[in-house]
Formats: sequence, C-alpha cells, structure tokens
Amino acid sequence: MIGPLPDPSAVFEALIADTDAQRATERFTLLVADVVGIVHPDVDDVTVDAAIWGDGVYVGEFGSGARIRVWQTSFEITRFTPAARAAVEELYENAMLASRRLGYQLKSWTLTLPIDLEQADTKAWHSWVRSKKKTSKVAIDLWTASRLRRRLLSPEGEAVRRVHLEALASPAVRTLRDLVDAEQYEDTLFVRQLHAARIAETFSAKEAFFNAEILGREVDDKNVPTELDLLREWRIYVRATWEDVFIDACQTTAGDIPPGVLKSVSDSIHDDRPKYSTRMSASTLHGVGIMHQVVDAGEAGWVRDWREVAKTHTMARETLPPAVDVKEQDTNVR
Repeated sequence: MIGPLPDPSAVFEALIADTDAQRATERFTLLVADVVGIVHPDVDDVTVDAAIWGDGVYVGEFGSGARIRVWQTSFEITRFTPAARAAVEELYENAMLASRRLGYQLKSWTLTLPIDLEQADTKAWHSWVRSKKKTSKVAIDLWTASRLRRRLLSPEGEAVRRVHLEALASPAVRTLRDLVDAEQYEDTLFVRQLHAARIAETFSAKEAFFNAEILGREVDDKNVPTELDLLREWRIYVRATWEDVFIDACQTTAGDIPPGVLKSVSDSIHDDRPKYSTRMSASTLHGVGIMHQVVDAGEAGWVRDWREVAKTHTMARETLPPAVDVKEQDTNVR
C-alpha cells in the first residue's frame, strides 16, 4: 500500500508538467475512467473514436445501453475565463453532437481537471452550468483535483491509485551533479562569507550551490506553478531558518564569529526533508545549496558583521570580470 498522497496539485503535477500533451491527456483520461468505476461500479466502457468525440473523452454506458455519461478531460483550462468558457462550450457541444450521431441519450457530462479552481472561477463555472440548464436536461458536473483525490483516498480507490499514482507519488529524485570546476566560484560572495567565518574547506558548499543553480534553472524552464511556488517557499524557509539560528547565536555568544551557525542551519535543512526536498523530488543538499544562494544574494552570512563583508565584496567585484556561467560546464550525473 502506498503512503498518503500529497496535496492535489502535487498529485497531478507530473501529468501537468508532461511535455507530451497527448500522452498526458491519455494518462489522465485512463485515471478518470478508473475513478468513474469507483463511483459507478456498474458502468461499461464505450470505446470512443477521437475523430468523433475529441481527445480526453471517457464514455460510460449504463442500463439499457441507450444511456451514456461522458467525462471530458482538459489540461488547458486553469481559469474559467471567457476564453475558457468558450472552450468548455465547444467540448460540451461536441459531446452532444457525438451522442446524437451514435444514437445515445446523453444523461450527464462532466469536465475533469487536474487542478483546483479559485473561488471566482468556480462561481463563473456554476453560472455557466445554470445557463445550460435552461436549454438542456443533461446533468453537468465538475471534477477537480480535490474531488478526484478524495475518491482515490477511499478504500475502494486504493487499487486505482496504486496503478496510476504510485509513480507520481514517488517520482524519480533529481540527481546531484559533480562540480568539475570549483574555481569558478572562488570569487563569489558566499565563498567570501565562508572564508570570513574561517571556514577553509569550501568545495562541498560550492557543489551544493552548483546543484541548487541547476535546480532553479530546471524549475524555471518547466514553468510548473506548483514547483515555482514550492521553490520560492523553500528559499523563504531557508532564510528564516538562518535568521533564527543567527540571532540566537549572536544573543547567546560573544565574538565576531557566532559559533555553529552554518552547521545548525544545514542540520535544519536536512531534517526538514518531507516539507520541501521530498515534494520537489530533490536532495536535501539542494536545500543546502539554496542556503548558499541566499548568502550569495547578500541576504545572510556567517559572521556578525556579514553586511560589511557583502558591501566590501560588491565594491571589489565591480573591477572583476564576470563569473563563468555554470551552463558552460560539462557535468556528469553522480
């Protein structure tokens, strides 16, 4: 039995992020079909022709064989804007035409989305449904990620979520990459802050920073809202963790170098794996790299007067050539 599923957006994140739209639609439609089987155990599948019904359609037959219900999937609708309303209208009308063409009585039409709509969009959806009820006896419904998730969490949904979501609930971990050219980071602020704290060994910090940079670019390139938000939250968490540890160390100890700050912050990042690195399919070392990114951005440091270190570094960097881009480095997957 697989463990508890994460929040709805994370459950369907891999499908949303799939660059092969056709494959993602097919996978999601199959998932919806099996969830329908949970809700309606007596349903019989109707094999559909995409040329007639369109992509992302699951049709279930009930009773005498003359009554059908249709579930339509869509990855393009994220807000129920006027443009989205027109798209839904087209999907719905196509289902009506297809059922009449094949001699079926369409009893219900359900739009299924791998996301949750905001309150304003949900209101707009219900307004559209009310407008359709004036001219049609077809029952119209909406299955969002939350509704699907609740079905999958039921005892009856265990087998379905095992088949469809085990891989999504435990996605492949982002691998760490070897840092080949550590010298490219020698003149960075985060390394200067380490040296200011009399930390001589900096290779692991450079490698963690290097991998955090790769993670950031991957997330930006994929442009998946849930990952973008999660990475932003992870960075905020890391900086807040540093601040708590740093303030405590400064208040309880004397001297220019508050002891144990770097290790305490790193330990907290490693201990908080379920909250961020697991959900990002990343390593906790990516989180350590984010910590060094925060320092490199001039927002933290390891000595009491870290702001002065950052100021001095900025002044010195104005006369230095630009740093080497990590994208130019040939890397090997560890």
